[in-house]
Amino acid sequence: MPLTILEAMGVGIPVVATRVGEIPYIIDDGADGFVRDLKAPVEAFVQPLRILSCSFQRRKMREAARKKVLVHFQQEPMVQNYLKVIREFA
Repeated sequence: MPLTILEAMGVGIPVVATRVGEIPYIIDDGADGFVRDLKAPVEAFVQPLRILSCSFQRRKMREAARKKVLVHFQQEPMVQNYLKVIREFA
């Protein structure tokens, strides 16, 4: 799970990322960020910039990104989940 994505979202920055690993489970495409296939046409990566150029859309996505991290990715539960995984494989 890329912590840099969670950190960006936690301060209200909608992220544009490629569809790898856990990223599609973190970002709700079009709601709090954007997820694109790596081999998608360039236009697929330009579209989020057009959407974010609208101040209303940008504010809406910023709030959604921050809220998601505050609700689902708090530090203490994340640490406990990591410890649980580590104990299962130790």
